[in-house]
Amino acid sequence: MTTKREPASSAVVAVGSLNRASKYYPDVAGIGISLFRFNEDSGELRFHHASQGPDNPAFLAYSAERRVLYAVSEIIDWNEGVVSAFDVDAESCLLSYINMQPTLGNVSAHVSLHPSQNFLAISNYSIGPTTDRPGRAVAVLPIGQGGQVLPPSDSRTHSFTGPNHERQERSHVHCSRFTPDGKALFVSEFGGDRIAVYPFDPAVGALGDPQWFDAAESGAGPRHLSLHPRHNVLYVSNELQGNVAAYRNERSSNALELSSVASTLPAGFSATPSTAEVTIHPSGRFVFASDRANNSIAVIALTDEGSKLETTSIVGTGGSAPRHFAVAPSGRWLIVGNQNSNTLAVMPFDAEQGTLGPPIRRIECGTPFCVEFLA
Repeated sequence: MTTKREPASSAVVAVGSLNRASKYYPDVAGIGISLFRFNEDSGELRFHHASQGPDNPAFLAYSAERRVLYAVSEIIDWNEGVVSAFDVDAESCLLSYINMQPTLGNVSAHVSLHPSQNFLAISNYSIGPTTDRPGRAVAVLPIGQGGQVLPPSDSRTHSFTGPNHERQERSHVHCSRFTPDGKALFVSEFGGDRIAVYPFDPAVGALGDPQWFDAAESGAGPRHLSLHPRHNVLYVSNELQGNVAAYRNERSSNALELSSVASTLPAGFSATPSTAEVTIHPSGRFVFASDRANNSIAVIALTDEGSKLETTSIVGTGGSAPRHFAVAPSGRWLIVGNQNSNTLAVMPFDAEQGTLGPPIRRIECGTPFCVEFLA
């Protein structure tokens, strides 16, 4: 008897989806973490396995070195979130639970890996009074032998407000990402309209004193971050003003300098923007950004070593509220999680022409919050 092998072009996609209702998300249809097989040749996306273990896995990060998947639980009613670790079996691509750790803050919205694969950065969006314990905005958690998450090695609190009194009434950290050399941590402070650059010591997992840089515009609401793979440029999606900003990063001083801003919305758009994910194409020639108000993905061309932005097209995702998406390792496809329509959309991308096509497939998936290729 022979075992059927997946084609060489097959990839595994993990999707975190809400499975626990709250006052902000009363209608949830997710089942936790779902795994799909994706065919890079045809764009076929096929359900493979589901793990109902974690509550509301809102964001995922994958350690290819350890074959471990990390998920933060965004639970509105808890004063403290958690991050969970799961082994990913290389042959069956099934998940098995390792452990979890508290994140020192509530509404844990994002997790990212240090380049060494030895630390996690946790972003706590935080709601409620700033006096709620433990109330940390950013936490760093070491990764131990076998991929388990260890107690935090450092953390920080923020005290900010912004001009949008409804959305920026307090500090809200939405995303944190380490620099490629692992010596600094970028943090988007949505509530305070700022980007922080924390020095980071990977020998002990410690954060230094941050430098703070203003958002592109007052009331911008910086949300997610992405870094150019070859040039020292940081990209920031500004949720409340519907654009992406590029910042040159001087690595020796960690300084950020705003270099360009591009819209994620069509001309004449009159509704309130809701820009979400920003991700760079593997070629380093394009940035993509989703907007949940327009149900679309903006394609932004990069020039001048990635520091100049130009929106070239805006394409509908075929669903409602594209909260997050991921670019396939080949760069030929985007898989988009349409949160409110409970679907995943597969969209083709031609890197030679710089053109994003409309969805060629839509797959049912309840309340998708995050899409991650396990590569």
